[in-house]
Amino acid sequence: MNPLLGAFGSSPFEPLASGPIQVKLRLQPMSHGSIFGLLVLGAVAAFQVWVTLRVYRSRLYEPSQKSAQAKLIWLLPALGAVIAFSVLTSEEQRERRHERSDDGEFRN
Repeated sequence: MNPLLGAFGSSPFEPLASGPIQVKLRLQPMSHGSIFGLLVLGAVAAFQVWVTLRVYRSRLYEPSQKSAQAKLIWLLPALGAVIAFSVLTSEEQRERRHERSDDGEFRN
C-alpha cells in the first residue's frame, strides 16, 4: 500500500464519495449596527478619495508635497483626510485673498 494514497483510494485526487458535494449556506441578516458601521466606513473612504483628488488637482503644492499629503490621508484614516482638507481649504482661501489684493481690491 502506498502511504501517500492511504485513505484516499487509488489517487489522492479521487473523491471518497461519489455524487455531487452539497454545501448549505445559511445567511443571517445584518444587524443595524453592522449596516451603520459599513455606511460609516464607506463615507470615510469616499471622503478620503475626494480629498486625495482635491490635493492632486490643486495647483498650490509641488508633486512631492502632494505625495506626502496623500500618504497622510491614507496612513491616518479619517484624521489625515480632515487635516489635509483643512490645510487645503485654508491655503485656497489665502490664495484667493492674495489674488484679489493683486487686482487692486484689498480685503482683509
